[in-house]
Amino acid sequence: MEYKDFLALLKTRRSIRFFKPDPIPKGDIEKVLEAARWAMSGGNGQPWEFIVITDRATKAKVSKIIDGRQDRHWEMEMTRMQEYRHPQYQRRDLLDHQVRMINEAPALVIVAGDIRKFQATVIGHQFFSGEHDIFHMNLGNASQILCLAAASLGLGSGWQTIDRPSELEMKNLLGIPIEYKIY
Repeated sequence: MEYKDFLALLKTRRSIRFFKPDPIPKGDIEKVLEAARWAMSGGNGQPWEFIVITDRATKAKVSKIIDGRQDRHWEMEMTRMQEYRHPQYQRRDLLDHQVRMINEAPALVIVAGDIRKFQATVIGHQFFSGEHDIFHMNLGNASQILCLAAASLGLGSGWQTIDRPSELEMKNLLGIPIEYKIY
């Protein structure tokens, strides 16, 4: 690959807010996951696992969890003076796009990390870095590679965050072990 092609990919990749209902071409999800497996990780710990959700009913349950997160964040943001609020918190309906995105996307990929895999790598990382900083960086690297791989295939992607209460609900819904961290 030429550098100019790589730079063009970086410059044109966008976080998508509206997804087409078209199915993802056969094999493309596997290609995106394969690329993410090659992400950099501290001590080559590779603490990530990927959960792919394509089932409409499960996506609806995930979107309900995210909607609960939005409600919590809205209530907290409303404690700030209006001039200090994030622009998307000017009206509650401006937050609804995140729930819609989850329902519209043909597939969701949950990036989860097993802290025990990280703890089995270089011990100095655990004592001289912030609490699990490098572990979170590892998951961030895998997430970024997922988005870049999707863009290289002509697929759109978007990135969502999760808060602690939502994370616990998501783990329960998807059967993710308590030791894992959802990124």
